[in-house]
Amino acid sequence: AESGRLTNIVEDLLNVSRIEMGRLSLKLGEVPVEPLVAGVIQQLGTAYPSHSFHSDISSEFPPVRADTEKLTQVLYNLVDNAAKYSPQGSQVTVSAGLREGQGEAVIAVADQGLGIPKDEMPRLFTRFHRIHRPETQGIRGTGLGLYIVKSLVEMMGGHVWAKSKVDQGS
Repeated sequence: AESGRLTNIVEDLLNVSRIEMGRLSLKLGEVPVEPLVAGVIQQLGTAYPSHSFHSDISSEFPPVRADTEKLTQVLYNLVDNAAKYSPQGSQVTVSAGLREGQGEAVIAVADQGLGIPKDEMPRLFTRFHRIHRPETQGIRGTGLGLYIVKSLVEMMGGHVWAKSKVDQGS
């Protein structure tokens, strides 16, 4: 487990370096969202057996233009954070919809977790930023995951944002 954690830290640092140097390449194509989300949920369901994971995405949902590997990484980071910062037995839901008249897909990850204080929101997607609350003591992380999420989403032509209420989830 420790070896895996260290490998993930090194991979995150390398990804940040590649992103900042403009050396992270994308293989854009049509990516079916529902099976990709199902795979992420299955993988994280094993890692967080006390949580319940739910996909609210129809198999009819249209594919999105993205890099499959990078979109998987984005969803994995978001769903992992949702579970990591939620109490045992919480539900994490991934949903998708289309923005009317804009031709954009919106993929959302919702949790019943700790929530994010309003004053932390502007720094949420910055490098090495971690929210410090008594409840987050002992939760491991580098503060790079959401920075990488934001960078990858923007490289694929998308936008990322968060909505949260303290003690109600994000």
